[in-house]
Amino acid sequence: ASGGHYVGDGDSNHECPYGGGHKGDLPQLYAITGGKIINTVVAPRLTLSDIIGRDFIIHANPDDYAGLPGGARVAYGTIAVTETLETTVNLVNTTGIGIGIGKITATDSPDGLLLVADLTSIPAGEHYFHVHEHPDCGVSDDGTPAGKAGEHYSVDNEDRGILPSLEASTGDFVKKFVLAPTLDPVLTLNEIKGHSLVIHAADGSRLACGIIGQ
Repeated sequence: ASGGHYVGDGDSNHECPYGGGHKGDLPQLYAITGGKIINTVVAPRLTLSDIIGRDFIIHANPDDYAGLPGGARVAYGTIAVTETLETTVNLVNTTGIGIGIGKITATDSPDGLLLVADLTSIPAGEHYFHVHEHPDCGVSDDGTPAGKAGEHYSVDNEDRGILPSLEASTGDFVKKFVLAPTLDPVLTLNEIKGHSLVIHAADGSRLACGIIGQ
């Protein structure tokens, strides 16, 4: 049902992706052990507007760009625009909001909300990571760092703000600690808008904070 190759302003020939044939002809993909495909391909003739709303097709075999285009169709995906929210994260303390330490990017995925953190100045080890009620990282009246973020985000008294813990690297790479991607199967991008993200130290104190989407 995906139809034939996307021709665009090319000609009717199925050929090398750098030639003058189908505009949608792409370079090969290479699967490594375990069936993973991790290589990057470049399509110099395509633009984003060319491909939105179309399908990517992966074929079973290599393509000789002459006869059959790689044999049977084994996988596909429809191309769509996915919204992404970037949150700038700052250290917090009893005097207010401190220096910026990086960003956390949130994107919807078929399996839930994907969060990728790229942060500096985070102590090595496990850190609690929560969505909090309010879009405010200021000090509360009782002197709690980021206390104005409120409590964990909840719906009908169900705590939905607790995210999987983040692990900061034990290695020192130019004083930079990169936190691994984490997936929350319940939350969505639209749901977390208007809230804040808080990273906690091992003792539960609030170490860093960011207003989601800012």
